[in-house]
Amino acid sequence: MKIPKSHGTSEFKELAVTRVRAGHSARAVATELRLIEQTLRNRGKVAAAGTLSTSSRSPEPAESALYAIRT
Repeated sequence: MKIPKSHGTSEFKELAVTRVRAGHSARAVATELRLIEQTLRNRGKVAAAGTLSTSSRSPEPAESALYAIRT
């Protein structure tokens, strides 16, 4: 099954971390949002340290070309 694009956005990451901080278990949030629990825990640790990236890196030209060919 293909995962929708929304799973990689910064808003989605912040939403997941916020829900865990609000008292929901990481397992429950990860299951509901179809994430890997350890990834969610790691994002929470990074957010607590204040280094959660809100933007991803720009793809290299070769990566963009491969993506264009595959789609």
